[in-house]
Amino acid sequence: MSREETVTTVRLYEECRLKLYGSTFIGTREYQQDRMLMYEGKGISVAAVCDGMGGMESGERASQLAVDVLTADMAKLEQAEDISAFLREEASKINELIADFKDEEGCPIESGSTIVMIVVKGDLMYLMSSGDSRIYLMHDDKLMCLTKDHNYRMRLDEKLRVGMIDMETYMLEEPKAEALISFLGIGSSILIDTLDKPLKLEYGDRIILCSDGLYKGLNDDAIEHIALENQMCADGLADKLIEEALFHSPSGMDNTTVIVGIYE
Repeated sequence: MSREETVTTVRLYEECRLKLYGSTFIGTREYQQDRMLMYEGKGISVAAVCDGMGGMESGERASQLAVDVLTADMAKLEQAEDISAFLREEASKINELIADFKDEEGCPIESGSTIVMIVVKGDLMYLMSSGDSRIYLMHDDKLMCLTKDHNYRMRLDEKLRVGMIDMETYMLEEPKAEALISFLGIGSSILIDTLDKPLKLEYGDRIILCSDGLYKGLNDDAIEHIALENQMCADGLADKLIEEALFHSPSGMDNTTVIVGIYE
């Protein structure tokens, strides 16, 4: 599958202050289930990364549906008074649509997609997340992860913190820690994270959205180091991150998608 088939890009105005650059790579998989959306309008920028799950067709179908719904509802998003509430409603709607997938015989299809999404309006950034794709903020040369991985490890960490389990039980359960507990298509138990209040961006801030293929090849320190080394070539940072993740994944690399936003 070509790169163009996995990317939805819409640019209406050049004066938008968050410039978006994206790259996607199939990795060592047989098919590409990642999709990404980049939209630059008048005073607003939107970016999303969706990582499909399931069989070849159902995973691609789930992530593409998420991007299609978001694209179709972009005008509503631009007019929304409560952006975080709108993003939660969009995630819930997409979740229900994917959960209702059927095959040709009318039987349910197990499918899903993670999602991370940002909306920057003026100097304020809103985000939404479900699953284990991530959003990072690079501010004052420091990298911060703004999202939580919705996986079993999150549950284990909480149980350990409040004393519901001990470390021995934690370690016994740890092999299952990466299993997702939320994603678009899971149904009624979906977790949708948004910010309590929007994040105020400053000149030079960089936002990185990625599917899990990136951070499974590079830890956060490595991502920060590469971002610092490539401050003068912002339009090539997504490609560089994917290139380094591939180099550090000798046993195989998942589909990997990266969007970099530069606030300027």
